[in-house]
Amino acid sequence: MVEQSKEIKLNRREKAKKKKLRRRKIFLLTLAITIALISLYFFNVYRIKQKLNSSDTALKYYMVDSNDSKLTRIDNSELIFSHEDKSIYNVFGINEDEEFKMFEVCLKKNNSKWNIDYLKDIK
Repeated sequence: MVEQSKEIKLNRREKAKKKKLRRRKIFLLTLAITIALISLYFFNVYRIKQKLNSSDTALKYYMVDSNDSKLTRIDNSELIFSHEDKSIYNVFGINEDEEFKMFEVCLKKNNSKWNIDYLKDIK
């Protein structure tokens, strides 16, 4: 009888240890995932801020006219791209209704001049 009660106590202790270990693993896994997601979020925010602040992505200052499919620089400076034949950009711009929106612009090079191939809203 005494031996059986000792075995039962041992089994309970082992089950409690396993349960505690399982909880600890779940907690650590959740913590790791949370840290990874927060890091990814801040990395993306940092990357977007870097793109917006760099001179190559000064497209945020463009007036976007989706009816005529054209970009007009607000400060009237020239639009220069140093890429190959075709490039797709996500552009922060102002549409006809003076709303600040994001657009996808595909530019195509024709006779060393950049023309808009298509322009569409990103919802």
